[in-house]
Amino acid sequence: MRQPATLVTLALFLLGSPLTNIATAAPSAKIIGGDNATIDAPWMSGLHSYDPDAGTYSILTFCGGSLIAPSWVVTAAHCLEGGVTAETLLVRVDNPDLGPIHSPPIPPENQPQYFVDVMTVHPSYTNFLNGFDIALLKLDTPSSATPISIADQTLMNQLNINGNTTNAVDILGWGVYDGDGTPFSPDQAANGPRPRLLQQATLDFLPLSNYRGDDIPANVVLAQKRVPRLDQPNGVDTCFGDSGGPLLVPADRTIGTLTRNIAQLVGITSFGNSQCNSTNESGAYTRAASYTDWIELATADAGDPLSDLRVRLNGDYHDILPDSDTVFSVTVFNDSSRNDVANFSLTLQTDSNDSSLEPSSDISLACTPSGLSTLNCTSTAALNALSEITYQFTVNEQQGDPRAANVKADITAQEKDDYRLANNSDTFSINYTDGPDVGINIENINMLYGKFDIIVRNRSDFFAANNVSVTFTSDVALEWNDTSECAATSDFSVTCITSTLAPLAEINRTITLPANTSLNLNYEIDVSVTHDGPDNNGVNDSDDATIIVLPSNQRPTSFVASSSSGGGSAAWLVLVITTLLTSAGFSRLHRQSALLKS
Repeated sequence: MRQPATLVTLALFLLGSPLTNIATAAPSAKIIGGDNATIDAPWMSGLHSYDPDAGTYSILTFCGGSLIAPSWVVTAAHCLEGGVTAETLLVRVDNPDLGPIHSPPIPPENQPQYFVDVMTVHPSYTNFLNGFDIALLKLDTPSSATPISIADQTLMNQLNINGNTTNAVDILGWGVYDGDGTPFSPDQAANGPRPRLLQQATLDFLPLSNYRGDDIPANVVLAQKRVPRLDQPNGVDTCFGDSGGPLLVPADRTIGTLTRNIAQLVGITSFGNSQCNSTNESGAYTRAASYTDWIELATADAGDPLSDLRVRLNGDYHDILPDSDTVFSVTVFNDSSRNDVANFSLTLQTDSNDSSLEPSSDISLACTPSGLSTLNCTSTAALNALSEITYQFTVNEQQGDPRAANVKADITAQEKDDYRLANNSDTFSINYTDGPDVGINIENINMLYGKFDIIVRNRSDFFAANNVSVTFTSDVALEWNDTSECAATSDFSVTCITSTLAPLAEINRTITLPANTSLNLNYEIDVSVTHDGPDNNGVNDSDDATIIVLPSNQRPTSFVASSSSGGGSAAWLVLVITTLLTSAGFSRLHRQSALLKS
């Protein structure tokens, strides 16, 4: 039987880095071009070599990992090569400080330690250059730390839109770093120093459509920082010892149109160049979303199957009169490819005690109210893989005043853990109003053709909006077709007015931005809308976007750059923006060497 692990100094070197690098140093700053981690990362895991005879483990991690469910850590398959077994492996979770060597052991309650019951490598893995560089570790006891959510296809689609890639993803690890004044040589990166504290850096996501290098394995994503700051002389990258750790979108970071309050695992650190400098070429990360079917299979085979529940509230906008009721639907999806969910809990909550919730018909849920504003429900029927079920509920409004309100739904699997927590909540907006609700959005951005749409919508079911005024501003001087509805308020701002926007009507205008012959152009665009009288939902009255327009030499020869107008009755927003010269673009990538990051 394995003994409890204690903290000791072991006479060994990891990747040529002696333990004294952190034994004598204070908590240090910088990964390769990074800093001490500030992100809340309770799911961050470290893999340590364990001596079952002595009951001791090496303080330095040899790889990282990510907790995706209470009993499961995902890491890189190549981390488990070289004779690593479940008996010689210890996992630490939710503690960014490895701790000083020359001190008494940190109490176990402050150093969560887990042995490994099951170690599973993807069956198709042979070496990291052939892909499938992913493995699972089943902990001997469940962790109470909050897991990270595996990215879904919605997030991956947003990341693959060129305009959403800058500073999109973060890396974490205890691998070789260049901080605290400790000597670091890019040509000898494998022998570089190691930090005591978890390190963090931000990279640009690289859509595969922009990759110009050699062939890469299937189901790999790339990340890079092509233009580091002046205080990052060695570039920005993961390095030796960071393998298995996360490439992630942190909680509350907006990617395109998507913002979620849970960190999402995009990739698993796999390989990169020998200097750990993504200025020269991108780092490669196993695409986590490509392996959820295998994760379901492997966890089911180990007796602790993981699933993927998702909840969606009625997507229609509800604009209703005060002192009235509305019916809405809640759909629960089991997006698991193979694992059923026996039962689940559904919690509904309003943000006001002036509204009450109740089921609107007989449903296969046992619901118990908790005050007026909360309804706790438990399913009484199983939900098979790739199936869904919809329930109807009623909100009884009791205040009688115009206001915005929300209903929130949360779903939890009761008998199986969920590897994708980011889609377990949804919010439904209700607008109790006695007037119009006009909103504006920038949508359908097309970098190749320099186009985007400005859409103005009156979301009210009952009330028309009069004297709708749209202001369009840019950091580039504007030209416009002189119409009776538009007037310049400055060289960089145009205001256009239309008389009436009917209930549920919209105006859609397409704007075309000119392109430079061979350089990327950056535009900062802001739009806002006003109208006569009150608007009880002001949060949608403005929008902004940074739009990168690709060079004109990348456009088909048949394309003619001219502005156009979309549907709707008004003639405004037929605009042309003058050219601004900036330098940007993607460099051609070339893999010099591909070495493990462990």
